[in-house]
Parts: sequence; structure tokens; C-alpha cells
Amino acid sequence: MRVETSAQGIKPLGLPANILAVWAKSTWGKWVWAMVDARLYLPEVWFDQDHAPLWKRWHIPPDRTFLTKPQLGLEMIRRAKANGLPFDVVGCDSLYGKDSQFRADLDSEDVIYMADIPADTRVFLKKPTVGIPPTPSGKKGRRFSRLRVLTKRKPKEVRSLTCHPKTTWQTVEVRQTERGLLTYPCAARQVWTITPQGQVRQEWLLIRREPDDTFSFSLSNAPAHTSLSQLALWRSKRYFAERTIQDTKSQAGWDERVCKRLQAFQRAIKSRDKGLV
Repeated sequence: MRVETSAQGIKPLGLPANILAVWAKSTWGKWVWAMVDARLYLPEVWFDQDHAPLWKRWHIPPDRTFLTKPQLGLEMIRRAKANGLPFDVVGCDSLYGKDSQFRADLDSEDVIYMADIPADTRVFLKKPTVGIPPTPSGKKGRRFSRLRVLTKRKPKEVRSLTCHPKTTWQTVEVRQTERGLLTYPCAARQVWTITPQGQVRQEWLLIRREPDDTFSFSLSNAPAHTSLSQLALWRSKRYFAERTIQDTKSQAGWDERVCKRLQAFQRAIKSRDKGLV
């Protein structure tokens, strides 16, 4: 079973919702997508006094605190684990993947992820050293107290690695489609990233060449022995979650659904006839 996170879905009150969907095998042996959780995202601006009347009007609990979309996604994944939902890997788009702390938090939960990242994300090709540099003798003012990268090697944008001499490309078979076998040229190498707290982490960087000759980039905490074909397969699975959500908008009218109260949104999510199956 695979868990996917997405920022799409119902938009009550004109706001987006975090969607948690799973790719699972049903009792009759068919693989299907199903939505298991959703949380309404409230922008930080909604937590000022000017928006207080709207909270009362739409029955938003007063103890609700601001959470970013990655923080909401992490909360939903933790709840899924606590409820005993088994899954192999979490897949997410770059809105979540670019948050290095979100990825580190998933890793601390022993959750394997395949997270898309922007092309300008910087990574290290050699493990960097992070620490507080010594304050030069005779320096006036305060001593150095912030963590810094102490190694001389500079990080590189992932898009610059598409033509790196050590980037080895292979054509990977992904799945059968109506038009035949779907394949992608892919490359993977291990890189290092740094969280805002200065934690140095080793991750897989997966690069995939798209049909329009552009490139997509993903980071994963999969074990070092993970094959390129497995990484590419995990990367391709999120297509079905995104496609299913798009279909529910066009066929079930989710993009036209309006909820004027938070409770109505929660009831809509729980209703079986609105399941993403």
C-alpha cells in the first residue's frame, strides 16, 4: 500500500484542502485508489483579529492553530500510522518535498518517502560538515554562534546534474498502458542535504526525463541498496492519485462543491459516495 499527499481536492470557503489517498489492493485483487483523510488548510493570515468573525460564522474551533501544508500532511500521516493503516512509501509533490524538515520528520517516523523537489533545489555531492566556525582571534563584536557549512565544496542545483559526468542514465520500465509499455530514462545518485536545524542527511536523488524533454527531480530516504527501477516505480505511482482527484473534480463536481461550515466539509469527506475509488 502506498500513501500519497496532495494539496488538491474540495475547496470549501475558497480554501484548499490536504488530501491523503492510498493505493491499495482490494479484496477482489484489483488495485484502486481511495481517500482516507483530508484536512482544511487555513492560511496564516486567517489567524489575525480581522478574520475572527469568519471563524465564528463558519464554526471553526477557536483552538485551531496555524499549520503549514507540510505540517498538516505530517499530522495526517502520523494519524494514519496510529490507526494501523499499513503502507510502503509516501509520495508527494514539490510543495511538500522542498521542505527539508518535512522529509526529515518522515524519516524519523521510519516512513520511506519519494518527494518531488523544484529544479533549483541545492544538494551536496559529498557529505558536508556543519558546525560553528571558530571565532578568529582579535575579531571585534560577538563570537560566531550560528551553524554553518564548514566544507569548501558548494552545493549544486539538481538541474545541473542532468549532464554531470557521473550521472548514469538507464531506461526503466514503469508499467503497461493502453499504448504499450511505458518507459522513462532515469538516473539516481546519493546526495546530501541539510535541514534548517543543521542536520546532514543522505538521500537518493532521482532524475527522470519527461516525454517533452524536461526533467523532474525527487528525493527519497530509501535504503542505499534500493534499485533504480524501484525508485522509478515509486515515483510513477503518484500519477494515479493526481489523476483520480482530477477525475472527481470533472466527473463528480468536487471543484464546484461549496461548504459554508467546517463541519459540512468534514461530513463531505466522510461520506462514502464521495470516496476517491
